[in-house]
Amino acid sequence: MAAQVPAGEAGGGAKKKQKKGEKRGGGVGGGGVETVVKVQYSKFLHIISYSYICIYSNMRVYYLLFITIVLAHFGISQPLVQTKFSKPFAIIKFLETTKGGHGTSITFKHQIDTSFLGKDVAFQELVSEYQSMQLDYNYVKEQYPHSRKHTTSTWDLLCVAAISSSTNEEFLNKLIGVYPNVDYLKLKHVVTATEPFYDRFIYTKYKSNVDDKLRELQGLSPKLNELFEKFKTFYGSSWDKSMPFNLTIYPIIGRSGQTTATPHANCLEMGVLTHEEDVFSLLSIGMHEMSHVLFEEQPLLLQQQLDSIFTDTITPYTKFAYHYIDEALATALGNGYAYKELAGEIDSADWYNDAYINAYAKAIFPLVEEYVDNKKQMDKVFILKAIDLFKLTFPNAQYDFEPLLMTSDLYFEDDVTKEIDELQTTLHQTFRIYSSNTSIPMMDKISLDNIKHSKETQVIIIHKNQLQNVAKLKLMFKNLMNLPTQKNMLVSFLDKNKRAVVIVIAENKAKAIEGIKLIKTQKEINPKKLWVKF
Repeated sequence: MAAQVPAGEAGGGAKKKQKKGEKRGGGVGGGGVETVVKVQYSKFLHIISYSYICIYSNMRVYYLLFITIVLAHFGISQPLVQTKFSKPFAIIKFLETTKGGHGTSITFKHQIDTSFLGKDVAFQELVSEYQSMQLDYNYVKEQYPHSRKHTTSTWDLLCVAAISSSTNEEFLNKLIGVYPNVDYLKLKHVVTATEPFYDRFIYTKYKSNVDDKLRELQGLSPKLNELFEKFKTFYGSSWDKSMPFNLTIYPIIGRSGQTTATPHANCLEMGVLTHEEDVFSLLSIGMHEMSHVLFEEQPLLLQQQLDSIFTDTITPYTKFAYHYIDEALATALGNGYAYKELAGEIDSADWYNDAYINAYAKAIFPLVEEYVDNKKQMDKVFILKAIDLFKLTFPNAQYDFEPLLMTSDLYFEDDVTKEIDELQTTLHQTFRIYSSNTSIPMMDKISLDNIKHSKETQVIIIHKNQLQNVAKLKLMFKNLMNLPTQKNMLVSFLDKNKRAVVIVIAENKAKAIEGIKLIKTQKEINPKKLWVKF
């Protein structure tokens, strides 16, 4: 029986490469908090009296004391967007970076590997123990549209617990029951024992840099709250003002290098260079990632309505617009709208390091800006215009391998784990695959049925039993009737249902990998040329 293995869905928080002078894609935001204040008359007179004395003596002292007293007496809430540094999370990110985990910086990893930590036996033992733990279990929200992000993981829960904690003890207590005790106790030991290494490596030396950056970001908190409210209205998201949005930074040494930003529920983690100067680009990244959270937190009914608009609009470009809409909206809002609001001008550089996302975000920006400025929620009119804009921007998309492989079904000949991992890894490293379904063996009944009926791009890798497998495919696709009996060919076409089919026929696994890389080089399906040799 065929084993079907979903590869998962890409969430927000894609790595953005940053060097001095380059722009990054990403972001976070906040929402304004309205506070109704009731105070006894006697307390108010006390405040005025105290304020008068302070004014008379020193204006600056007055201001600070007045604010402090008002906060104390009136109980004014904290802003919705709260910028902070969490040492428990910084330690977790430090450990995760040592293994090059998802959403980590290669710059930060290189700094760790080439420091004294790379040769410290005790630290390396802690790293090995950390890497042996399973901390990421996924669970599915079945009622939500499958074309949207409908999975959550225990890794997100761990990050939220760390970000919302001030001490390791507080963080670890929040995780009791999330993982099996054996893993929990390992994690407790590793986190506690790692703290002195983290302090020695970066925290003690660069704490003042982190504090300076926090003050700078906190000074812009009112603007972040305003943007959060605007974006929340545009998305129609569910977000109670009593629930803070935590923007948490952790330091990476230097003025240039790769940083990342990744959301976790109501938290956003951002790697910050210790000598970063471009605060507006940094915050536009934050607003970008926050937009992903607001998109994910749209109410179920709204998600279903928007999903229906896409699925009921039958054009060759609709599925591509749907695949890219989350990232394009986040880029238009974070790197476009938020940057303009913060810096006072449009960012003239690329907004995202993917050609399709960058161009699509810029194409829909005027439409997004119109809706946000007029406090309008995205609706059917918006979606239909966004689909038309994708068509105008990418008229050749239905032949282009880049968008075609974003969602695809992958087929291999056998279930030898090492071989499948190697071939599948090459595909995911070569293309931005948002979601995929792997089916093995490719000639099993379930696999063949999926090849016939699936609506996704079909990617078939053949490196054994070439004659037998190609003969079977010829019975399924009329396009292959005149295909010659050869090895080391890349075959691609649109079938009778206008569905893309990509077949690599190779003499062995090494050649199959070469054929996968050729897909990238060829760029698109050529309707006049069924195959190319390699």
